[in-house]
Order: sequence, then C-alpha cells, then structure tokens
Amino acid sequence: MERRFNLRLSGPRAFGALGGVLLAGLGAPARAADAAPAAQSAQAPVNIEEVVVTARRRTERLLDVPVAANSLSAQTLARYATADLTSAGAQIPQVSFDHVGSGSGAIITIRGVGSASVDESIEQEVTVNIDGVSISRGRVLQQASFDEASIEVLKGPQALYFGKNSPAGVISITSENPSTSGFSGYARTGYEFDSREYYGEGALGGPITDTLSARLAFRASQMDGGYIRDVGGPITAPAQLPGGLAAAGITLPGSPYTEYPGNQDLAGRLTVVFKPNDRFDATVKALASDHRDRGDGMDFVLYSCAPGETHTKSIDYLTFGAVTDPYSVCNTSQNHQRVNSEGTIPAAYAAHYPDSNGGIPYTEVKTYLASLTMNYRLTDDLTLTSVSGFYKFTQNQFSDYDFTDLAMAAGVNDDGQTSYSQELRLASSFHGPLNFTAGAFYGYDKRYFYQQGFIGYFGADPTTGLTNDFASDDFFTGSTYSAFGELNWKIAPDLELAGGARVTEEHKTGNTGQTFVTAYLVPFQIAAPVGKRFIGAFNDSNVSPQVTLSWHPAQDVMLYAAYKTGYKSGGFSAPGIIPATATVQNQEFAPETVTGYEAGLKFSRLDHRLTGDIALYDYTYHGLQLTAFNAATTSYFTQNAGTAGVHGAEVNLSYAATPELSVHGSAGYNHARYDSFDNSQCWTGQAVAQGCVGGVQNLTGAPLSRAPDWSLLGGASYDHPLSGLRGGYSLGVTVDAKYSSGYFLATNNNPYGWQPDYWTMDASLRVHNGVWDFALIGKNLTDTFYAVAGGDRPLGQAGDTIAELGRPRQIILQITRHF
Repeated sequence: MERRFNLRLSGPRAFGALGGVLLAGLGAPARAADAAPAAQSAQAPVNIEEVVVTARRRTERLLDVPVAANSLSAQTLARYATADLTSAGAQIPQVSFDHVGSGSGAIITIRGVGSASVDESIEQEVTVNIDGVSISRGRVLQQASFDEASIEVLKGPQALYFGKNSPAGVISITSENPSTSGFSGYARTGYEFDSREYYGEGALGGPITDTLSARLAFRASQMDGGYIRDVGGPITAPAQLPGGLAAAGITLPGSPYTEYPGNQDLAGRLTVVFKPNDRFDATVKALASDHRDRGDGMDFVLYSCAPGETHTKSIDYLTFGAVTDPYSVCNTSQNHQRVNSEGTIPAAYAAHYPDSNGGIPYTEVKTYLASLTMNYRLTDDLTLTSVSGFYKFTQNQFSDYDFTDLAMAAGVNDDGQTSYSQELRLASSFHGPLNFTAGAFYGYDKRYFYQQGFIGYFGADPTTGLTNDFASDDFFTGSTYSAFGELNWKIAPDLELAGGARVTEEHKTGNTGQTFVTAYLVPFQIAAPVGKRFIGAFNDSNVSPQVTLSWHPAQDVMLYAAYKTGYKSGGFSAPGIIPATATVQNQEFAPETVTGYEAGLKFSRLDHRLTGDIALYDYTYHGLQLTAFNAATTSYFTQNAGTAGVHGAEVNLSYAATPELSVHGSAGYNHARYDSFDNSQCWTGQAVAQGCVGGVQNLTGAPLSRAPDWSLLGGASYDHPLSGLRGGYSLGVTVDAKYSSGYFLATNNNPYGWQPDYWTMDASLRVHNGVWDFALIGKNLTDTFYAVAGGDRPLGQAGDTIAELGRPRQIILQITRHF
C-alpha cells in the first residue's frame, strides 16, 4: 500500500497569518508598559547568569557539581532557533549529534567516543535522558525538540544517576513545567529561506486549581525544499543500464524529488503537575512526535570517487561488470558541491518489491514518550522519588543505498522498539556530615528489525515472483536490573568525599534469520539458508564504582578529582544479509567497559562577572563496540576493538565585560587513539601494501573515527536599549565561531573519507522587549562544506566514499510573542 508523504499541515498561509498577528503587536502602546520593565531589568545585572543543573538528580549550581558539563538554557536554544539535538550539539565543544541514514539512525559522540550507525542493534555510547526516561537508540535524534527548559551535556562515563550506564556521557533534556503563579506561554513562527522551511511552535500553561497545573506545547514544521540538490535523471540508453534492465527493456526513472531531505515534523507534549501539599508532588509528561522525510539515506553525497573517475560506477553482479552513473558528481578538495544523483527502482520492480512504497523513497518515524515522576518527602531530610518511563518508536522507510541514480542497492529498513522503565531513589539532606543517595532501576525493551534488500536487477524470483533479493527479520528483548548508591561525606566544611557504585544485571535474547533469498543469489553462497534461525541468549553482570573528592579552597571556587568507570552490555548484530558462515556465537559482540580519571577546577570571580571551568581526563575503553560494513554485500556487523585511550583537556570561560557585552570561549584538546585494534575491517580496495592482510588491518595507534584532536568555540553577546523605538525595545547581537580539526568519517579510517579541519560561524540579530522578540538568525554563515559521518559506498570501487554533510548556510526569520 502506498504511503502518502503529507502531514496535512495547515500550510504556509497559516504560519504567515500567525506571523502577521505577531508583527501587529510591534508598536502596540498597550504592550509598552509591560515590556519596559523586562527590557530594563535585562540591562541591570553585570554578572554572568548562574547555571543550575541536575547532574546528580538534584538541583545544584553547575559551579558545585564535580562533573564536566555544559548547559544550554531555553534562551540560548531560542537564540539560534534550536529545534533538534543536531543543532544543539553544534553549540557545545567536543560534542556531535548527527542523524545518518539506515541502521540505528544516528551517531552521538562525546570526546570522540560514539557508536557507528549501520548496525541497528547497537546502543549508543551516549544516553539521551528526556524528562527522566533514558534512551539509547539513535532514532531519538529524529524527534522534534521544543519547549525545553534546558539541555545538559555531561561528559565522560556516567554510571550512577541516569538509569543505565553510559560510557561516554549523558544528554539530559528537561522540558518546561507549567507556572504555578499564573498562565504563561509563547507563540513562535519562523522561516528558513534556503531550504524553504517554515515552522510554528507554542506553549501555554498555568494553574488549574490550587493543587493542579498543566502546560500544553506543540511544534509543526515543513520543509518544501532541502539542502541537498538531486541532479540525476532518467537513464534510458541500453548501454548505460544495468544488464538485467537492458535485457528486459526496462529503463530507470531517476529520483522523484529534486531536493532532500524535505523534513516534516509534528509534535506535542502535555505536562500535568499535581502538588496537594509540601510533602508530595507528581509530574506527568506525555509526548507524541511524527517525523517524515524523503528517504532516510537520500541526502548523502559522493564525498569522493575512485581516483581518475569523473563519474562513479556500481558493481553489477549479473554481468560481473560495472555500470556508470552518468549524472554522478564526485566531490574533490577543489570541488565541493551539495548535490547527489540518488535514484529509485523502476515501477515494474517496485510492484513486486514488498514495502517499497511504489518505489518512492520515504521515512516516517513515530515516537511516543511518557514519564511519571513522584516525590514524597518522608521526613524533612529524606525524599523518595519514583520515575516511571515509557518509550516507543516505529520507523518505516525505503531508500536508495548505492547512492547513485542506478539505485542498485535500494532497501527497506523498518524497525521499532517498546521500552518500560522504573526507578526508585531515596536521597537524604541531613545537616550532618553524611548524606546518601540509593536506589534501584528496572528496564525492559523489545525491538524488531525488518529488512527487504536489493543489490542488483536479477529479475523476478522464479518461485515467488519477488524482485527484492533478500529479506530478514530480527527480534530482540532486553531486561536490565540494577542497584546504585552513593555516600557523601563532608570531611570538613570545604571538603567532600563521595563514593558509590552501580551493580547491573543484563539479560538479552536475539532471534534473527533470513526469510528470503532470491534464487539468483543462492549460487553465490553469501547468505544463510532461508528458515534457519539464530537464537541466542546473552547474560552479563557488572559493577561500576566511582569516587570523587571535591574541595572549595575559597568561596565560588572548587577543585575536584574523580575515578570513574562505565559499562555497556554486549548483544547481537542485525545484518541485512546474514552470512552463510554465521553462528550464534559469531553474531554476538562482547560488553564494553571504561575506567579512568578526571580532575577539574570551577570558579566564579570578579563579583560573578567571570566564570569558568577546566577539566583534565584520561580514560581507557576496553572492547569498544564498533560497527563494520562490507560494501560488496551491503551487510554489516558489530565488532569489539581491543582497547582505546582517550585523554585530553577542556577549558570554558565566560566574562561579562559590561552590563551590555559578554564574551565566552571554549577550547578542547582530545587525543583519542586505539591502543590495541589489530582486526579492523579493511576499507574497500585496500591493498596489502596499504596494510590489509587477510581481510583485516591493524589500527593500533590510529585515531578513532569522528574524533578531532582540537575543538574551539568562541563568541560574544551584546544587548543595548533602543531609546528611539516605542515599547522599551533592545537590540541584541550574538556571534559565535566554531573550529574543528580533521577526522576520519568511518571506523575503518578510509583515507578517502578524511574530513579536513574547518570553521563555521553563527550569528543572530534580535529586537526584543520581553514580550516580543524579532530575530534574524544565521547559521554556518561561512557556508562551510564539511561532512559529519560517512563510509565506503556500497557496490563501489576503491576510493568511493559517501557522506552526510553538515547543513549549509541557513538564514532564519523568527518572531516570538511571550505572554
């Protein structure tokens, strides 16, 4: 059944009308009296705004938390029209959150440590915690981000406070709660000119009774264009067609779209807070999100082609030759173009290709998330907290995965997950030297992965009539039981020792199998027999301790040192083509652990006008879980590296030079290298002379992928009253620049997939008065061409690599009305 690619939003006119209503209030005298106090108060303080975080599941000043962390407030998120985690990651040093096609759907990296995306079964190195619900699946990046109170990034292993172990760090997202003093909210509309994307967003909340309050928020967006242009077209000449199509007299249609990705989002969240007395409160949050685009892998570009080639070629397994895509554009160091020539399969093939949506590429991700957080103060010094979580997503898609107009590796990759979690936590706040936090966590999830694959135009299978070449389905379950606790001892008023651990039991099952292989592929003996199931159980346990010593030698100055550990369970790979040599044992991958040390300094000086922090760290990862990709068969699997060492330093500074001008800067050096990795997969076409021996290469001493050595971020904000404009308006200007040194795009360190160092620059110009906010926002104003992820091109030659790019220049007009 064909899926309609339309969210049925009310369209640009509705957003335009909303913008007209907002604009009408710019000079309204009735608002001037309300606006003036807000504008004046914005000029009064000279000090940097104090940042509070919940890194230890209680509200504390960032200055007092012995953890390397960055926080983005609601004001910061709105300043750059941040509506997804990918954009948020661009504002934080040593961090990247990037959506990629297929597999898990994302790569989330902190300090150079992250899980590649191509194996759907792998969990991320970085846990995303949304309103108390921990999520380790990459598809969370395709969920709209809106009406957030803050986004906190905690760097390094986080074993104790976020449900499950997280070896590289945690992204903690807290949405806004309703006001208890009166109804308040906002309405926002905006338009991005390059991709022709318009959006509307709003929230309203307040007290319903003396004990009950609620807030309703929504976001809707639609991209009529895109930022990757498709320059392909139909291929009709028999000499240019794959052998199977030429013999059958079938031509290739090209792409149904001229631009990608064409995102559409619709999301809403309801928050209800019940507080009958000072002893008890309960907060319910429920979110639903629908994301759609024009194909999960359709916005990739050819990052490089085989040396000497002007157009890329794809392997044709029917003729054992190669077919050239006449439209393909090979990027080089001198020729950077945000174009591709993605195509799709002919209608005659799509008619007998299950779930191919008539050959029209598409993606749809539906997400449902709910949490119930209850706090009961047993005494004035003891609080019992319960956090119940529910998370579900379903993802359906069809895309071209040889990334050419030939569409010789098109595929269906549908997956979904349903998770339940429950945490109980007891925390003390005694006035004496000893305090504690203790609790237990239970999590359960079940997942499926359903694939229909295609690696050539062999024709209809003689028995079934199907035109796809293979199919598989995978079913996984996981149960996590853990107990955790930390004891805090005030050795002296200015000296605290904290020690704790999380004890974890993991139980997983995997049931994978090939459900179809076309008769034409059987002679190649690359796939396991149809009907053979690989059923396994994985059980593991772990103890992750950590100890932290923090000292306040002076007011608003803290020094800390910590020993930290982390853990991520093993599991089962989910390749599209299950190899003929597969066994339950070789489809498993082992657990991953991390141990190391961190030390830091945090301070606030000059009457809080200068704040900063310095962190030094040294961690060793054992059994780092990496995904490898076999470009010849378009199949992938997860393997464990021996060990990897990550050490470095990070500095963050903010300074309020005047009441109107503040500056900030960050610098991070991160040395991430494989200490032992002698069985890495080779890159496509890698010769013995280039280090590929027996199908593997030795990457010991080489850098981890997507791990730049240097990350720099700096900027300034200026806010000045506009005395000549009615309504108490101010002019706000913000400028930020970010630098990254070079890095490899793929885990096999293919030299053709090297991203050189680059700069980007963002800026925003605002006219605001506390009620109205008119903003012109620019992102990547330098229009820098850079890749965030990539790898060997399926069915390609040596030197063929594909990449997902960072977004080009964006110019956004945004209007917000607060009330």
